[in-house]
Amino acid sequence: MHKIKLAYEVKHTIAAPLKEVFAFFSDMHNIYACTSDVVDFEVIDKHTSKWQLVTKQELGICFTPEYTMFYSYEPDTKISWRSINGNVQINAILSLSSNDENSTQVTVHEEVSFMLSVSAIMSKVIKPIANIEARNDMLNVLKLAGNKLVERSQQDSIT
Repeated sequence: MHKIKLAYEVKHTIAAPLKEVFAFFSDMHNIYACTSDVVDFEVIDKHTSKWQLVTKQELGICFTPEYTMFYSYEPDTKISWRSINGNVQINAILSLSSNDENSTQVTVHEEVSFMLSVSAIMSKVIKPIANIEARNDMLNVLKLAGNKLVERSQQDSIT
């Protein structure tokens, strides 16, 4: 068994006011709606959710990510999450800063680790693949969230 450790940071600008972006990411159902490859999702309470993702099968290795997340909120500035149970350890911070009244910079820094039954050499092959995949997945979450917020804003302006 070898531990695979990843760390990455992604930034994305969302064309919405900071308060709306914070409210969007504070709702776990919105995060779920923007996350691909989810097999099972359950909100336990306003700070806790359970996730199971699609089984990853690469290089002859199968792994099904399952974890319970605990979320902390600092209004209009930060949302942090960490796994409190499961086969993936996650620590992350989503930081928000206002570019102007209708534009928000979102920065996510995430550290992820998990154990795989692989050789030391194979763990070195897997790490960069998993790091790129995790980073791209998070960037896609941010882009989809931005699209959903723009759609909401357009619908609100029509009504």
